[in-house]
Amino acid sequence: MLANDYLEQRTNWEVLLALCLGLLGEKVKTWMVMLWQDAEASCEPLPVIPWPWADSSHRACILSWLHASLWHGHVTRQGSHWGVPGGEWSSHAVLFCFYTSRYIIGKKGETKKRLETETRTSISIPKPGVEGEIVITGQQRGSVISARTRIDVLLDSFRKKQPFTHFLSFALNQPVIQEKFLQFKEEVLEKCSQDHGVSSSLFQNPAKLHLTLGTLVLLNEQEIQRACDLLQQCKEDFVDQITGGKPLSVEVTGVEYMNDDPAMMDVLYAKVHMKDGSDKLQMIADQLVERKDPSGAEERSSAVTGKSSFKERESFNGRNILKLFENFSFGEAQLDAVLLSQRYSSDASGYYGTAGRLLLH
Repeated sequence: MLANDYLEQRTNWEVLLALCLGLLGEKVKTWMVMLWQDAEASCEPLPVIPWPWADSSHRACILSWLHASLWHGHVTRQGSHWGVPGGEWSSHAVLFCFYTSRYIIGKKGETKKRLETETRTSISIPKPGVEGEIVITGQQRGSVISARTRIDVLLDSFRKKQPFTHFLSFALNQPVIQEKFLQFKEEVLEKCSQDHGVSSSLFQNPAKLHLTLGTLVLLNEQEIQRACDLLQQCKEDFVDQITGGKPLSVEVTGVEYMNDDPAMMDVLYAKVHMKDGSDKLQMIADQLVERKDPSGAEERSSAVTGKSSFKERESFNGRNILKLFENFSFGEAQLDAVLLSQRYSSDASGYYGTAGRLLLH
């Protein structure tokens, strides 16, 4: 039986119930989407669909499900869509992690209550410990949009206060570079250990030597997957054109520091250069940072030999290190993948755990 034939034989609420239970599958979903598109094109509200339930909580659950399934991220047109009483507008804001709920709800629910009062909306937030969607319902379109905007601002503020969880990196822990790095460490400690702050604790774990491109705050699996998808999109959009489908041949030579005073260094790092003298590496780094999820803090460094920015930094006098090791060679490497690396983790090789990768070849 075709979906349209079935619809002609059933009451509206039976169709809705069947849709929610998944009994009619994609055909009815397609019909509902077509109905939505027709309403959008004609600027007319969708037809009222009576509700068979008196309990408003049931209505809210089904409404949330419909939005999540069919129109993720959209605000409906004015009218009694899906039987919402009083011609209300509805929208759901964003997927969020359970541990951000407190930030939106506030102490004793004060933040949520204030938002609802000031925007004249009703805001439904998943229970603590549950990841889900925030559902906003209000009488006016502007009220719903205002509430969503304010929630987005709250979530953005929360995110900016979080330490980054992942970073984009090129691994520089090839055996030859690790060997040269250990030689560098030995010589620095031999020749500069009398300088303020210079000690073995400053040096990175050789297995985790890397080139950092940018940092990210990824709070759940959906955000991690989105970052992985974006990496693959970057490969199609510009990386393959830059690399020609080949790894980047680089040499790691010389040292540099990040702050202004070499007597009070925060980070000492090795410099990475393309062997052919091109700017391919810089082009990839710049465009990846531009395209990466804006949730990450804007930080980029070539921290190869210095202490990782993941730990609390210790200042040290690096003047003699700069003089003695200005042209120290750490060797050559083939960069074949941009890694989405996870902070505070290790894989079998000792490098950071990898949540995703962009292959250059």
